[in-house]
Amino acid sequence: MPTNSSSLADTHNIAYSCFVDNQPRYIKQSFRFLFSLLRCGKSLDNIFFGINQDIDDTYSEILTQCCGLKNISQHATFTTASKPANKWLQLCDKNLYNFSHVIINDCDKVYIKFDEKWADNSVRACKFVPRPSFSVFEELFEFYNLGQARFFLDHPDPKDEHKDPRNYVNNHNGGLIIIPSHLLKTVTTRWKHYIDTLHDNISLLDQNSRNLDQVAFALTMEETGQDINFLPKTLDIGMGVKHFAPWLNTDSSGQLILHIHADEDENGLIVTRDTTNDDLKTLINQFNAEYIEWLNTIGASEFVLNTSKAA
Repeated sequence: MPTNSSSLADTHNIAYSCFVDNQPRYIKQSFRFLFSLLRCGKSLDNIFFGINQDIDDTYSEILTQCCGLKNISQHATFTTASKPANKWLQLCDKNLYNFSHVIINDCDKVYIKFDEKWADNSVRACKFVPRPSFSVFEELFEFYNLGQARFFLDHPDPKDEHKDPRNYVNNHNGGLIIIPSHLLKTVTTRWKHYIDTLHDNISLLDQNSRNLDQVAFALTMEETGQDINFLPKTLDIGMGVKHFAPWLNTDSSGQLILHIHADEDENGLIVTRDTTNDDLKTLINQFNAEYIEWLNTIGASEFVLNTSKAA
């Protein structure tokens, strides 16, 4: 259930983390992600990168020498069946336990404005479309002997031929998850357990294998008696937004984090759509300009903006 975060206001010390796989796309996204955090005023001391150990050493040299990043750990990925599940590796850095909260991110998240009040005593994430469909969660609950899956009525998954309007209560968007430190060890251990067992029984996910990490995390929440405390939609805005004005406010009350997905060019710059709201287009153009200027200033533009040198 939601927690009053005011009591934690003086104890926030949040780590912002991501995992970078060995593909040019993710490498470029990671620089954009880092810049967005610095642009929001977050300290390099609080930013953590877990990276695929097969990435060329030039990448980590740029991160440390040009960007000033201090917290980098290297890991061997453990699955190709569902690559997003490798994001679990970012939790292997034991230094994360020195913080009050850890926010694990996909590389394609872009922070515009974020108030740390959203970190409280609960696990937090944004809502997700009902995918996998609820029937898949029912089968998973039976397989793992977790009892009856709870649901709420939601918009049906467009890929679900039966258009089941039910959604499992802990289904979520795995692009940004806030974990308080007192739950970190348990979540890390049990999340890996469900990733591994789902990986070994991938047919249970039907056509949803890409969502393995998200489903494994949801099952972790069920097993540990947690319910995800959902964050507002403003912390997961895509480029398809048409009515953006209510979310453009970035003063003390406005919060905004973008989820870019495939809306980027070969250089890692954000691109908008024909349907993108004009105010959001203006914000993106400003962000891209500042990002390029930052890359030029720190001497990283040749590496980041050149696809052939980014892997």
